[in-house]
Amino acid sequence: MKVIAVDMIGMKFGAKTWSTRGGSATPIGKGQAFAIADPIYIDATDNRSDAIVAELCVFKVGEIEDRVMGGTFCVVGERAWAVTCSDL
Repeated sequence: MKVIAVDMIGMKFGAKTWSTRGGSATPIGKGQAFAIADPIYIDATDNRSDAIVAELCVFKVGEIEDRVMGGTFCVVGERAWAVTCSDL
């Protein structure tokens, strides 16, 4: 397992915003972030770290020059999305 150092998390859904940097957004914290073989998991918590407010799970597949990453992103209580990552 590799621990991942997350610098900043910012999210926007409709008129709602969340950020680890505060400002006018709802403050959130950095939860666990780690990679086990291919998947990467990153959680965002409320500002007291009492509850998870968002979850990102990304899977890496491919060979040297043909790599693809995709997974799911969920804002708890709001919505979930399928995600893809390009330009690796």
